[in-house]
Amino acid sequence: MTKMNQNFLAKMKTAAIIAGFLTFAACGGDAKDKAKEVVKEVEKVEETVKPVEKVKEEVVAVPELPAKAKALLGEHKFRLQWIDGKGVCEFKNVNGELRVTGKYELKGDFVSLDASVDVVNDKEIVLNGTIITKVSHINQGKECKREGKYMFRSTKGRKYWRMQNMDNCEPGNVVDYVDIYFK
Repeated sequence: MTKMNQNFLAKMKTAAIIAGFLTFAACGGDAKDKAKEVVKEVEKVEETVKPVEKVKEEVVAVPELPAKAKALLGEHKFRLQWIDGKGVCEFKNVNGELRVTGKYELKGDFVSLDASVDVVNDKEIVLNGTIITKVSHINQGKECKREGKYMFRSTKGRKYWRMQNMDNCEPGNVVDYVDIYFK
């Protein structure tokens, strides 16, 4: 228990005893029982403060990420070539696991990411999770949901990683360029 909480509880007990004594002096014998009740209430408060302190002591630090994963933490722009502009996805440390989440939507079309991330090297990352694209004029306007592991690679001096399995759910030669930009 912290020194501050110990002091607080000691003051509460003292106040309860003084209140009981004053009540006893003013009212007679009944006050002794009242003072005991007040002390019991203070003890109940003390019992609730102790578990809170114990929880504070038991809090475990979030595991550290490797340096190459830490470098990705924060917001990155991302896009799908069919949608004008860029959205923002965020890389976070979630209990020692690097994760990325984000959604960019414009006029009903969208791209979303929700995945754990493995950093292979500065040119390659692997997302393991869900990537969804929806474009009104592709795949009959239906969502194209991809689940599993997807390699993103930066090639030819580009300042972004591009998803390598680009095939859209629509049959034929339709591809989605899902790009995540460097910071």
